[in-house]
Amino acid sequence: VGYNATLLIGSAIFGYCISVYGSCLDAFKILYDWDQDEADFWNAIISTLVPAGAIIGALASSNLMSFGRRPTIFIAGFICVIATIFICLVQRIDLEHKGAGLSYFCYGRILLGISVGIYSGVTPSYINEINPERLCGIFGSCHQLILCGAICVTYCIGLKLPTENDDPEEVRSSIAWRVAMCVPGFMSIIQIISLMFFFTYDSPAYYADKSNDDLIKTSLRFIYAEESGVEEKFGKLVKAKKQSSSVSSGESLYTRYGKALWVGLGVASLQQLTGINIIIYYAATVFKVQGDLAPILSSIMSFINFFATLGAVFFVDKLGRKLLLVIGSIGCGIFLATSCLSFGGTKDTTFQNWIFNISVFIFIAMFEISYGPVSWLYLSELLPTEWMGAGIATTWIFTIAVTITTPTFITNLGRWTFFIYAIFMAVATLFISSCVTETKGRTKEENLEVFAKDRTAIAKDSSCLLYTSDAADDTPCVDLGGRRIIKKKK
Repeated sequence: VGYNATLLIGSAIFGYCISVYGSCLDAFKILYDWDQDEADFWNAIISTLVPAGAIIGALASSNLMSFGRRPTIFIAGFICVIATIFICLVQRIDLEHKGAGLSYFCYGRILLGISVGIYSGVTPSYINEINPERLCGIFGSCHQLILCGAICVTYCIGLKLPTENDDPEEVRSSIAWRVAMCVPGFMSIIQIISLMFFFTYDSPAYYADKSNDDLIKTSLRFIYAEESGVEEKFGKLVKAKKQSSSVSSGESLYTRYGKALWVGLGVASLQQLTGINIIIYYAATVFKVQGDLAPILSSIMSFINFFATLGAVFFVDKLGRKLLLVIGSIGCGIFLATSCLSFGGTKDTTFQNWIFNISVFIFIAMFEISYGPVSWLYLSELLPTEWMGAGIATTWIFTIAVTITTPTFITNLGRWTFFIYAIFMAVATLFISSCVTETKGRTKEENLEVFAKDRTAIAKDSSCLLYTSDAADDTPCVDLGGRRIIKKKK
């Protein structure tokens, strides 16, 4: 539990970094004397810098993980600390030279994004590799749970931060929002210290890649209480290493498991094509026209965000990854459609506003019990380390694409923008039902073998019978995820 908690600090940094700037918007507007048009322009740029940097970090994470998961986290933490120092110092410079450090603040935000991208790649993978298969669902879903918890914290912090109605001089001299911007650096330091002094072993899967049997068992004993668990996991890791070696020597990883990559990229892109960002952004706009109810509605939305994810932690192993994704696709599609019908209300259209509010709340719940946690978990259980960065980067690319295109869609299509995303969810339902396989309770190597190039050909061969792995070791056969295909004698 302590090991997982330390790794999940990366999830907290992830969630905090992508949302904290929204809590400081008014402070920056006052600091730089922006009018509304300037504020909208710079907020759009600054909000996009973290996802842009995250694409770089996610793509780099696969190569970095080849040097070890712990060193990768150290690098992400170091970049995060440097970024927050950048931001803190630049803000101090701006008190003396107004506006001079905005470009440096942007550099700090890009560095934060690179750090977040690395964390988003290594954290789900690392958690998957240190837990038994029966616990991967629970602890893997905690990645999204802690991420949402960090977002809730930034909402709460935002209630105490300066607003544009406060005295400008007090805002400029306030340290509250500066401390809020620097919290990720403190969290990174705590995580680095914990890994250096308390959790000193890397992932067993990393040691298996390096063929270091002694360190594999040592790291496993640090995780498993019983020796039987150590031996069972050790056997799986050794088998996976042999399987990986046979693939690399005879054919490319993509040639054998290419379909798995495309399925993973499909799930990663669908997380953003649910329309989650458009719902959150325009929900805030509709909430504002409801006057005093706006902060209450925003708080309800953030708490639903958190508690629905908590529900996913309990259901992900009972219902499975695939079923939750199907439920999420159908549910998100339905309530995107009702959001479409009720969007655009005014202060006087109380009934229409409440239809939209309820649709948003249920949509958030549907997303957070499915795509929110399951997409990260599914990628970590399916994609090998070499491809994990590409899967995570796809999520960030679609995040930026949806963020950039949504205002144009809303301007030209209005409420029908929600209907477009509802259509995406209809397509997603078909894709998940037909292409996605269940990964619950299996190792990554076993999940990959489902997509092996020769599986379809073997399955269609009517002269094959399926036996258990204990059937007959001397009979010519094909090893398929721990099972053996035995040729029927003519």
